[in-house]
Amino acid sequence: AQPFQIKTELFEVEVLGTAFNVNVGDNSGNVIVKEGKVRVKSGQNELILTAGEQAIYNPQTQSLAKSKPKNE
Repeated sequence: AQPFQIKTELFEVEVLGTAFNVNVGDNSGNVIVKEGKVRVKSGQNELILTAGEQAIYNPQTQSLAKSKPKNE
């Protein structure tokens, strides 16, 4: 079986059995995990996120950072 992947112009998300949101706008974006786990990749940068975590894409550095969503 092939993994379920979402590819945007900024990063890739690989579903690892979960519920999540992907938001991409003008050179910015984030992934918020509600349940389960996802892998987010941008270039050589890769993060594993679990429930209650988010990845934020920084367009200036073209990198990802992990944090807690403000509304969690």
